Amino acid sequence: MSNKGFNLTRRKFMAVSSAATAAPILMNMAGVIPEAKAAAKTYSFVGNKSCDIVVLGGGGSGMVAAVRAAQLSGKKVIVLEKDSATGGGARNATGVAYWGSKWQAKHNEKDTTAEYAREKMDEVYWRLEEKLIYNMLRGAGQFLDWIFELEPSSEELFESRGAMMGGEFPGPEINQQKAGKRAPLFFVDLMKEKCGKYGVEVLTKHPVVDVEVENGKIVAAIAKSDAGYVRVACKACIMSSGSWINNEAIVKKYYPKFLGKTKYMTSSPHWSPNYTGDGIALAEKVGAFIDYDSFVIRLMGPMFMSMASNTFRTMGSSAYAITVNLDGKRYCSEPISHMGEFDGGVVQCDQPNGLSYGIFDENTLAAALKKQQSSPTGAARGGAAPGGGAAPGGGAPQGMAMGGGAPGSGAPGGSAQAGGARAGGVGMMMSGPGGRGGSLPSTMEEIQQDISNGVAKDKASLFKANTLEELADIIGVNKKNFLETVKTYNEYCAKGEDMEFFKDKDSLVPINKAPFYAVKGTLGTDGAFGGVLVNPDIQAYKTDRSLVEGFWVTGDIASGRHIQLGGVKHQVVHDMTWAFASGFLAGTNAGKYVQKL
Repeated sequence: MSNKGFNLTRRKFMAVSSAATAAPILMNMAGVIPEAKAAAKTYSFVGNKSCDIVVLGGGGSGMVAAVRAAQLSGKKVIVLEKDSATGGGARNATGVAYWGSKWQAKHNEKDTTAEYAREKMDEVYWRLEEKLIYNMLRGAGQFLDWIFELEPSSEELFESRGAMMGGEFPGPEINQQKAGKRAPLFFVDLMKEKCGKYGVEVLTKHPVVDVEVENGKIVAAIAKSDAGYVRVACKACIMSSGSWINNEAIVKKYYPKFLGKTKYMTSSPHWSPNYTGDGIALAEKVGAFIDYDSFVIRLMGPMFMSMASNTFRTMGSSAYAITVNLDGKRYCSEPISHMGEFDGGVVQCDQPNGLSYGIFDENTLAAALKKQQSSPTGAARGGAAPGGGAAPGGGAPQGMAMGGGAPGSGAPGGSAQAGGARAGGVGMMMSGPGGRGGSLPSTMEEIQQDISNGVAKDKASLFKANTLEELADIIGVNKKNFLETVKTYNEYCAKGEDMEFFKDKDSLVPINKAPFYAVKGTLGTDGAFGGVLVNPDIQAYKTDRSLVEGFWVTGDIASGRHIQLGGVKHQVVHDMTWAFASGFLAGTNAGKYVQKL
């Protein structure tokens, strides 16, 4: 590896190595730090199994690693999964990107590996290991080639994305009408099918609680089944145990502002109860380097989740509305969606309970409708913010509304330089009349009907009042502050200058004509990230920069493809591509390892 590739991590290795020499510690799965010399726990086993490779976690990444290792090596592989089914977050995920695949060469698609890698490494200040990034991007293409080798008929299900998805998502996309599912779910189901062919044994409802370590190597994993503890002896281990977003001790230490926010959020597979960071303690036990500096929760928001009214959803992220928090105060230039979904989430999390309200009235409704009628194509497809349109790059494909669906792993957008979210490169921009909620109904009469229907259906998120005082009482914000906020804002509108939050002057329409409306905006998350730092072969580093023998780490619990700056995740590639590429590479390398034993 190059010295430059270790610019960031060298300092961490030196500091952590010194601390480990002085007083090694482990954090158990509850987040408690026991004494360094605590006695090893003993177990009474109800079952004993053995294999060549044990995979800890049967999500998308782990299942790919398991099948790839078994297919390549012909050796015995066992998967230990804590849930009742395999697939994990991949079952609900969206797109996957590929670089340098045979499919792309056959279809004369330009190989953009170098250009993409250069742009994304610029965005992370070249603080990641270059060879790992190269292997990851190439691994994504190799993974796709492998899928078509495993199941040749599946190639017929994939087709070009066209120019719309651009540099962030190169390569083909699955035809969902033909396949009946998105690509990640297709891959997960295919892995489940191929487990039978290659003899991979999958044990669900078997959470891993411990590992046995001999001479710096994992020699067995201990799982707890309904019947009791099961020991699985192994020659190599692949860890794909998922994130730590539901480990309160870790969140409190490394991302404390997220604590307590989930009670005000809409349920999401990205903070599944299974994501408790179990793998961190296991990896520390074998001496792996945990890159705590990379720990980050990727936030989203504000999420206008109500499906009851397109008018409310659209106006919630309209440039004509204002957004206030529970203190009744504005906190950002509207629409917050101009920042992108993920950067907006960082601002949203700083608000009390992660909540906000989009506020609008008859004046702002009329202005938004007029804007839409004057440019219907632009309003529906991204050029919507009055006086400026969407952020550079033109916005998201039609229908991608912030809060218009469950938070996903990042719907296709542009790269940071081409119009996506600034922090991490995958984001969606505005796609409505000043917002990202789609489009308003065509006439004011239809708008009023849509509002009435919405308020009747969703009394928890959509609100209507005859006065601002009444609206403040209904939504529960600080009334005094709220009234002063609206008064000050209207004064800015009269002057044509927002001297507090710098909103575009063409968006300054006073909020003073009843009825008044509010739509609740909540915090969302794309998950928690960071864990074991891996090398270009997805093998775990030790604190002294050597490697943990026979141990590979993939997916969300692996670090090396993103950095954390100021609580924001800056990534080279999005999550599902990393999950499948790292799983494929880990399975390949673990398979080769056991072949040589």
